[in-house]
Amino acid sequence: MAKRKKLYVYVDESGQDDVSEVFIAVAIGVFGNERDELEKLVIDLEDEARTGRRKWNNMRHARRVEFFAKVIDRGVGKNNVFFGVYQKPIHYFFPVVEIIEKTIKRMAEKFYIAHVYVDGANKTVAQSLTNALRSRGIATRLARGKRDESEVLRRLADMWAGCVRNAYLGKNDAKELFERAKSRNYLFEVGT
Repeated sequence: MAKRKKLYVYVDESGQDDVSEVFIAVAIGVFGNERDELEKLVIDLEDEARTGRRKWNNMRHARRVEFFAKVIDRGVGKNNVFFGVYQKPIHYFFPVVEIIEKTIKRMAEKFYIAHVYVDGANKTVAQSLTNALRSRGIATRLARGKRDESEVLRRLADMWAGCVRNAYLGKNDAKELFERAKSRNYLFEVGT
């Protein structure tokens, strides 16, 4: 039997608050043999843009724009970023399951095992996500969740969720970055 490839999926969301009319879910998918390289590239760009190791809401505006311009222009994470935009009201769980499922199905080869990391998911939610994914035919280990800015690719998913949300809220700088990323086939919309 062929050895299974490890597919890591890092998930974050934006829009659970009352301000947003949409809920955004973002997944970063990366195979095990490429993960370390992608993490290093993201850290290098964070250093160049002087963003620190901060999440979207904790970054200064100019730093966010500089960071994303570099990410898009250099193609860091290209073909790895998937998102969905959902009209509210909607429960958090369903879009998150959908974005994970569609990311894995889009990236997975025949023999894979998915390792899923969802921002902020407690043990009960992580177990429910795992069960939902397995019921949809996804080969996955137990989904894991916690808030942790030290995980580079979860932080990148958070930043993309914030950028996509701001684009949908009509903020010009985010709209320009979002449209540039989509036009360069950097971001893939897989959920609606």
